[in-house]
Amino acid sequence: MRPRYIIYIVTTLILLMFLIPPHRARLYPDNFCSYEICARDGTVLREILSHDYTTSTWVPIAEISPWQIMASIIREDKRFLFHPGVDVIALLRAFYENTKARRIVSGGSTITMQVAKMALGLKARSVFTKIIEMLYALKLELHLSKEEILEMYLNRAPYGNQTYGVEAAAQFYFQKPADQLSLGESCILTIIPTSPVKFDPYIFPEAVRQEKEYVLKHLLKHEAIDSLDFVLAVSESVNVVEKDINFRAPHFVNYALQQLPRRQFSQLSRVITSIDIVLQENCEKLLSTTLESLKKYHVGQGAIIVMDTETGEVLAMVGSKDYFDAKEGQVNGTLALRQPGSSIKPFLYIVA
Repeated sequence: MRPRYIIYIVTTLILLMFLIPPHRARLYPDNFCSYEICARDGTVLREILSHDYTTSTWVPIAEISPWQIMASIIREDKRFLFHPGVDVIALLRAFYENTKARRIVSGGSTITMQVAKMALGLKARSVFTKIIEMLYALKLELHLSKEEILEMYLNRAPYGNQTYGVEAAAQFYFQKPADQLSLGESCILTIIPTSPVKFDPYIFPEAVRQEKEYVLKHLLKHEAIDSLDFVLAVSESVNVVEKDINFRAPHFVNYALQQLPRRQFSQLSRVITSIDIVLQENCEKLLSTTLESLKKYHVGQGAIIVMDTETGEVLAMVGSKDYFDAKEGQVNGTLALRQPGSSIKPFLYIVA
């Protein structure tokens, strides 16, 4: 085959790749179902996201706070409204910084490139995947408006604690819809996708506070806000909802999820369990105070399970002193296997 024919074929394939609209299912997944695990009286113990951990609530861009939209653009991609999907200036800056540091410290990704990465499910960080992101980003810009791309980003960005999308994040951290977010709250949510672990508001509140002020200074520098907005947002007392409120009866919820067949998740909206929330909370307090009184005996961990002996229903399950203890809190003491010790000796003596 002559070289010019090869060029014609390759050129045609590239044109077709760009001219064919992106697959809608990649951009708007149809499995955004979430469901609630509830106590027997209907109290929500935990909202569970869809099975692939995409956002649980998709909202149109008109229902997202203007502060959130503005902060996201300035923070993530200040030339978003002007570039064709790839920001050459940002890529050159990233190349210089990575070469200087001799490691990847900056990616130069635009918001459109991040949407492309989410849509294609790309995980690895390499030159090859970056090229794929860039090509798909150009295709997205060819077929979609800037508003549509930004809406996809805000609905699919990771906001930590298995929460995806700004609506789910606003409800999780502040118990309010995304259209009611203040400037300070918007800055906090804008920070998290950069590094959901490093900027976890529950674990590193001071780092989040400092980064929030940095974002506000950035907004002021680019005249996105005025000095009054800056002062009010810096002094604004922004408190995230206590983690315990979002994770009630955590050991039991994990146990309940293990009992649900995975294929049924997309068909659920609510799961009513046998847990008595009042008894559950009293048991949690009882375990905490009991362990405190046993400190002198070097007892540092415990568990409680309360069951209805007639029906076998679990009324309360406290698997450990503190579920959020990174060292041993995740271990469910009510289910964990352990050595029988002396408790089995009487039965052995009877058999003998």
